[in-house]
Amino acid sequence: MKIVVLGAGGNTSPGANRYLAENDDVNEVVLADIDTEEVERRARKLGDKAVSKYADVDDHGMLVDLFDDADAVVNATVFYFNLQVMKACLEAKTNYVDLGGLFHTAKKQLDWDDKFREAGITGIVGLGSAPGIVNVMARWAVDRLDTVRSINIRDGIVDFTERGVSFNAPYALDTLVDEFTTNAVVFEDGEFKEVPPFSGGEEVDYPEPVGTQTSYNTLHTEVYTLAKTFEDKGLKEVDFKLALPSEFERKLRFLIDLGFGKKDTIKVKEKEIKLVDVLKELVSELKEPNEEIEPDDHKVLRVDVEGEKDDKVTQHRLESLISPMKKYGLSCGQLSVGGPAGIAAWMMSKGIIEKKGFMPPEQCIEPETFFEEMAKWDMQVYHSTKQAIP
Repeated sequence: MKIVVLGAGGNTSPGANRYLAENDDVNEVVLADIDTEEVERRARKLGDKAVSKYADVDDHGMLVDLFDDADAVVNATVFYFNLQVMKACLEAKTNYVDLGGLFHTAKKQLDWDDKFREAGITGIVGLGSAPGIVNVMARWAVDRLDTVRSINIRDGIVDFTERGVSFNAPYALDTLVDEFTTNAVVFEDGEFKEVPPFSGGEEVDYPEPVGTQTSYNTLHTEVYTLAKTFEDKGLKEVDFKLALPSEFERKLRFLIDLGFGKKDTIKVKEKEIKLVDVLKELVSELKEPNEEIEPDDHKVLRVDVEGEKDDKVTQHRLESLISPMKKYGLSCGQLSVGGPAGIAAWMMSKGIIEKKGFMPPEQCIEPETFFEEMAKWDMQVYHSTKQAIP
């Protein structure tokens, strides 16, 4: 089994890299990135299975050649490149999974369902933690209900890591900037509605060490896909709310308010620049100390699903507290975002996922197998239920 991780030098890929390198069914893991120095360093740490290769997402022919003899591709690049990577997978007839399309891009990706089915391959949009793990949680609960009224997703993150830098993004900065600057979408009364980014603050009591955090509406793929997937069960409400590490959130809000999320150009000393590019460049130049840093970030994923079972109002809650996997030096963010995509790539390559076409996780992932594999990597899912007494 050969699997390519594209964007393997980035912040979200280490969970996938490590999971695939440790999986006995995988013979070769190709770490591909434009940053060859970083993927070479990571490949050495992973052992003999891992090889590093140069890859440029703008070079279609190069990607097709890279994917040609692979069983699956984990696309860990920024979602802006999803369609380009999908096009190369389609030509190479290689299975595909990514970490999300931030709602609007995901909608475009789902239009490729017929193309992937005709090619006899599987494509999955949004299999990180959220979207990803939460979609499979929702599927597990929905399968146990006759009708479904609401799916409410909460994601709380804290980070106590001493990194020695003043600004550290919990996941891709491009995605975070878009979440802070683009209207969120909620599904209410059976309709999609736009709301301001990071609005609808709600105090959520997460398990420790995350604790009580204010969670906000942000633009997320699973709101769209879950609403569409389960509309036949009567689903009328889906929302997603996120709590980021408080200090990081405060700093990014300030920068966004100053205009550093703007993608249009401004003139500075007769030069046209994009402030968002300035922000990304400044962040990329922040250097962490050379010594190994012990991660201390934590996340709670919570999915509440309400509906009816045997004519009784029933509520299912699925929840996972995810912490760093210190055995491999993986932060919670790296483990919970990249890891699930690695699991999906293995499931597709192994034939556990048989469905062909392009789809969200809840349409093709068998929850029990997925949760069992997650648990091996310190990502345990817990369930509780409430049911009305007549």
